Amino acid sequence: MLDSFKVRARIPEHYVSRVSTGLRGTFLHAGQEHTIEVFKVYPEVSNGEFDVDLRFVDAAPADIRRGQTFQVRLQLSEDMEAVMLPRGPFFQDTGGQWVYVLDAEGAATKRDVKLGRQNPDMYEVLEGLQPGDRVVTSRYVQFNDADELVIQ
Repeated sequence: MLDSFKVRARIPEHYVSRVSTGLRGTFLHAGQEHTIEVFKVYPEVSNGEFDVDLRFVDAAPADIRRGQTFQVRLQLSEDMEAVMLPRGPFFQDTGGQWVYVLDAEGAATKRDVKLGRQNPDMYEVLEGLQPGDRVVTSRYVQFNDADELVIQ
């Protein structure tokens, strides 16, 4: 683009069906939030990622330069309330079927869960946990599939 700036983003292929032209995103620059929107989606997947081009909805910040990097936040679904569980190595050992949940006395018991959508940081919990439940998210292999753990 000769007369303005565009932003090129690499997105994990997991999200390819949820990204389309017109999708808006935001990023922070110099303490201000700026809005951008997707105007081109490249369908080719390379190394598990695909590219999109984004343009500024309003005027581009005056002090940006070619080659700068931004962390862009795209909202791929509507806002909703959900119980969230941080991603952790426990998933490798349980496949997300169950977790150890801590009680007030320091014991952790096995509880079946059902996980839904995910992002790079969190899992959505569909069943099995309530807001405020504390979960052990480390590897479980060393616990030998115990039904209860005593945390000291």
